[in-house]
Amino acid sequence: MKLFLKRRVYHLLIFAALLCVTLSSILWQAAGLHDDSDFLSGWILLFGIVVLTLFNARKKLPFVRLWTASSWLQLHLYAGVFLLIIFFFHIDFTVPQGGLDVLLSTLFGIISLSGILGIFLSRKLSAELADSQETVVFERIPGLVLQAKEAVEDLILQGVETSGSTTLDDFYRQQLSPFFAAPSPILSRLLYRKSPAHELLQVIDYLSYSVSANEQKVVAEIADWIKFKQKLDWQYTRQGILKYWLFVHIPVAYTLLVILVLHVIVVHAFTGIL
Repeated sequence: MKLFLKRRVYHLLIFAALLCVTLSSILWQAAGLHDDSDFLSGWILLFGIVVLTLFNARKKLPFVRLWTASSWLQLHLYAGVFLLIIFFFHIDFTVPQGGLDVLLSTLFGIISLSGILGIFLSRKLSAELADSQETVVFERIPGLVLQAKEAVEDLILQGVETSGSTTLDDFYRQQLSPFFAAPSPILSRLLYRKSPAHELLQVIDYLSYSVSANEQKVVAEIADWIKFKQKLDWQYTRQGILKYWLFVHIPVAYTLLVILVLHVIVVHAFTGIL
C-alpha cells in the first residue's frame, strides 16, 4: 500500500511539473510580440494524441516488451488529463468558431468524456466481476443461455406430460420464452434486482401454490434456470460494457488524429509557414 501511494505521489509530481513548464511556455509565448502560443499548444496536442493512440497499438502487440500494460495505462490517463488542460488553453477557454474547429472540439469532447466514463466503468465493473463467485467467459454466455432455454423447454414438456395441464406451457409461451430467447434490457440487467428475472421468480412463487405436486418439482427447477439466466445477464452486461465502450473511444481517437493533422496543415498553409 505504501509503495502504491509513493508511486502515485511520484507520478503526480512529475505530472504537475510537466504541466507547469508547458503552461509557462504557452503563457510566455502569448505574452511575446508574436503570439505563437496557439502553434505551441497545437503541436503539443498533436504529439499527445499520437502518444495516446499508441496505447491501443501497444495492447495489440503484447510481445513488444516496451513497458508493461499497466504503465502504458497510467501514461494514457495522465496524458489524457494533460491534453485536456492544454486544449482549453489552446482555444482560450472560448467557444470554437468555424466548421473544422467545432468538429475538432466535438471530437475532443467525445473522446474525453468517453475516456473518463470508460475509466470509471472499468474500475467499478471490474471490481464487481472480481467480487462475483464465478466469472463466465463472455463469448460462452450466448451458448449457455441457449442451453438454459433448451433445458427449460424440456422441463415444460415434462410437466405437461405428467399433469395434462397447460398452465406451465402457457406460462412458458407468454413469459419464459421471450426471457430466454433474448438478453434482458441493459438497465434491468444493471439493476439486477428489478430485472425481468425478478418478476418471473415472483410468478414462479405464485405458481408453486396453484399447480399439482408433480408440477411443483418442475416449477422449482425452472426457478433455478431463471436464476442461472439472471446471473448470465448480469455477467453479460458488465463484460459487454467493458468490451464495447472502446468501440466509441478508439474510432473517435483515430478520427480526431486525422482531423487534427488536417487542421495543422490548414493553419500552416494560411499563415504561410507551410
